[in-house]
Amino acid sequence: DATALPFDDESFDAIVCFSVLLCLPDHEHVDASLDEILRVARPDCRLFLGSLPAERCKETFFDHCDSFAPWYQRMVPRPWRWQLKRWLRPSSQPGETDILWFDPEELATRIRARGLAAEVVLDPEFSNYAAYRKRHGMT
Repeated sequence: DATALPFDDESFDAIVCFSVLLCLPDHEHVDASLDEILRVARPDCRLFLGSLPAERCKETFFDHCDSFAPWYQRMVPRPWRWQLKRWLRPSSQPGETDILWFDPEELATRIRARGLAAEVVLDPEFSNYAAYRKRHGMT
């Protein structure tokens, strides 16, 4: 349970949290978990938070999903698909997913407020994921 870590205050001088926050059920759990992570971090702790879907990449994400969609789905403009989704599921919002999106600068501000140094390193922008994977030997 990331919201109740079984460690004393200021126990760690290094913490790696990769692909964890995005798996939590909602941002309330993320906030509680981040508070707990910061509680067990020493003042000079090196904290690495990784694999966080950034708000700035949301539109690119949907573009990427569209590029791999079946031809019949690509034929219908995204706003029309979202309208259909709202008609079929009235509580939905355009671009709604189960993905938790993060603002890296806001997280860095919270970390700095606790006295830890924070640096935001954004993922590189790329338009062709297959070419990116091939170029970096990830095929």
